[in-house]
Amino acid sequence: MKKLISDCGPGEEFNYNVSDLHEEDCIFCISRFVELDGMVSFQYRKGDEIMYLLHDVKTKETWVAPSFKDDYLFENNNIPLDMCYSDEEGVLSVLRVDFIPYFIEDVIDKGHLNPKIDEYEKLMGIKGDSNPVLFFHKYKSRSK
Repeated sequence: MKKLISDCGPGEEFNYNVSDLHEEDCIFCISRFVELDGMVSFQYRKGDEIMYLLHDVKTKETWVAPSFKDDYLFENNNIPLDMCYSDEEGVLSVLRVDFIPYFIEDVIDKGHLNPKIDEYEKLMGIKGDSNPVLFFHKYKSRSK
């Protein structure tokens, strides 16, 4: 990793050749760190892949996957909803503008959106030039 960073000299900024990170066997661009209900989650890159990690603090189990599923959509949910905030009630995630056309084509137009979702009618009317969409995933109660 040291070879990827070269110092320009005293008082100058570092130069990063980020393209080399894609060829290394290392994890980088760790982001979207969220504490869930007894869980910790974050996104990272390894090579050209974007991965998500979910770690159970109590059991010390860890899962890694290219995406997580939610119950807002019916089967075959491949819409990336990036988790961006959490509190004791749940997790806030965002549907980014670059995925809205896919959301329209493969979810709205094919009838895969769960009609029980809040603001269902508004989501059915989403357009390709819409702003990002925020989703709040409320924690389900766990039996203790």
